[in-house]
Amino acid sequence: EDLDKALQLYQHAIAVDPGYAAAYARLAYCYARRVANGLDTDGAGYANARSAAERAIALDPRLPEGYLALGVARLQYELNWQAATELIEKARALDPNNTLMFELAGHLTQALGSLPEAIANFRRATEHDPLNLLMRRYLASMLYYAGETEEAAQVLHGVIAVDPSFPAIHYELGRVLLALGEPQAAEAAFESEPSQTWREIGMPLGLHAMKRIRE
Repeated sequence: EDLDKALQLYQHAIAVDPGYAAAYARLAYCYARRVANGLDTDGAGYANARSAAERAIALDPRLPEGYLALGVARLQYELNWQAATELIEKARALDPNNTLMFELAGHLTQALGSLPEAIANFRRATEHDPLNLLMRRYLASMLYYAGETEEAAQVLHGVIAVDPSFPAIHYELGRVLLALGEPQAAEAAFESEPSQTWREIGMPLGLHAMKRIRE
């Protein structure tokens, strides 16, 4: 609901000021997040994200968020690593401390198979925006994939301390606890996941680890 409201507000901002490049860039990011959340998956979401991002770039070529919003589309929907890399570097040249730039670079380096680089990028993202819980969740995921489960658990517990209702955090913690050999705690984490989608993904893992195969 918050994402839909944000999209409407950015559209309203553009209606008030059609030349406001930043609103187009953030609108593009909202469209991209809708696709990532399983909405607008018929191609329309990608087209909307690309169109808004390209408009942002045309209005203000000095705005890094325009290149990054377009980079999300290039990376996630075209799987065009080279184009995404070029857009990230354009944004980096304009703002070397941009949190969204580090996020996109983290996803790209993960896709290219370099977990150490992905971890480094998400660390930088959390350093520059420590209240951004999504960046901390992504960092924990990269640490989990790299086998750094103890630190991943610390990061996730830190997020839970700030907002226990944040989506997918208990799911991520459940996976980490399974890797740490704590199936009972993992099942409890999956059960406490507030997001129905992530809870439904995690519960089979916890039940299987507890030998409750039929369930």
